[in-house]
Order: sequence, then structure tokens, then C-alpha cells
Amino acid sequence: MNACNWQGWSEPARWMANSGGKADNTFFGGGQPGNHPLYNSSFFGFGFGTSYPFYFYEDFRYENRCLDYIEEPIICYELGHRGSIGYPDIDKETKVLEEVYLPIDMAVKYHFVMNFFYHPVYIVNYPVCKEAIEEILKYIEWKGYSVAHMGNDQVCEWWNARSHTKVENLTINKDSLCYKTVCDYSSGIIIKMYLNGRRVSKVVCDDQPIQYQIKNEFMGEWIYITIPTGEHILKIHLNKQV
Repeated sequence: MNACNWQGWSEPARWMANSGGKADNTFFGGGQPGNHPLYNSSFFGFGFGTSYPFYFYEDFRYENRCLDYIEEPIICYELGHRGSIGYPDIDKETKVLEEVYLPIDMAVKYHFVMNFFYHPVYIVNYPVCKEAIEEILKYIEWKGYSVAHMGNDQVCEWWNARSHTKVENLTINKDSLCYKTVCDYSSGIIIKMYLNGRRVSKVVCDDQPIQYQIKNEFMGEWIYITIPTGEHILKIHLNKQV
């Protein structure tokens, strides 16, 4: 079988979860019929409304419960080459490396999870496909972007741990914010907060100074703080509002 369609509502997710599965990586926002000239063509888009992984929910018959099963939607499909276009004849020579630039820029600017999908058979048999993948890495390095590269299993592990992360017991004082963080992911968690014109004097985690970064984006300045795994008390000391 070359491809299959998701049938029903949450039944396939329930079946795969009951069989020990944790995630799926097949949702693709294309949809042309098999005899369409652009069938299986390169694609960049948000056909399922998001670039982020998401959980499946049952309907009212199962009390709308959340299934322990994740979808990792394909956002970028065979970008950078034309090896998958031209059904049934395959183009092994045309490359369009610039296609990978916009998705990378968007992912960095808006902190997306950007799922790039390439068929292994194209990677092996089509040099331009491999060149497209290499262009992704070259562009990230050239732009100086800080990017976390993950395989699908890693994304599943991270997203499950992320969903159980907690930021709670917030205490707001005149010159500080204090709250408890709980994270099970081995690499920790990044806390992001809009400063609304305030200036940070220092940040401490369990009474020990911790590094932070301030970025100017989305309406103003935001503070980013990397918190280690486990339970911690974070305190952000603020100067007077300007």
C-alpha cells in the first residue's frame, strides 16, 4: 500500500494507542486525486490548523476524553526539489532550494515546530533531494539560528513531557514575581514572560542566580529563562515600570 486515508473520528488513534503506539506522522495537507498533475507535489502549509503536535480527543460517546496519542502534522513536504512532482514521471534534476528558507524563517520567528518530511527512497536515489536537506542545515547555520533538531520519536517524548509541565503558585509583588515550576523533561523548560515595559534586575532559581535572555518581539520585550528539570522556585526581580 502506498498511502491510506484516516477514516472515522478518533478510532484509528484509539486503535494505535491501544496497540502501544504513541504518535502518528502522516497528516498531510495535500489532497489532490491520484491522477492530478500535481499529485504528491511539494507542499508547505498548515492544512490541519497548526504546526504543533496535538492530541486526539474522543467524542461524547467516550466522554470527550483525551487520548494518549499525538499527531505530528507534516508542514513541509519534499521542499527544495521536484523529485515528487510529475506523476507518473519523476523529475530527478530540478532543484528549488529557496523553498526551504521561508518555513525556517517562520519557525524561528514564531517558535513553530516545523516538520520537514522527505521519503527515504528520494534521499537515496535523488541527489537533489539530499541537497535540499543539506540546504536546510546550511541556511540555519548561515542565519545563525538556534534550532533544536529532533526526530519524530524525540518530538513525541518532548511534547508529552511538555504537556505535563506546570507553572503554578504565582506570587506577584511590587518588585518581583515568584512561582513554582515543575518539569519532567531531561533538558528542562523555557519560561517566557512579557515584561510590559519593566526592567529585570536579576533572576534566581532556588535562590541561585540563573542566566536569562531578553528578546524584542511580539509587542515588546520578553524574557526567556531556561529552568532545569524537576521542581524549582523561580524569582524574577524587577525594577520600577518605565
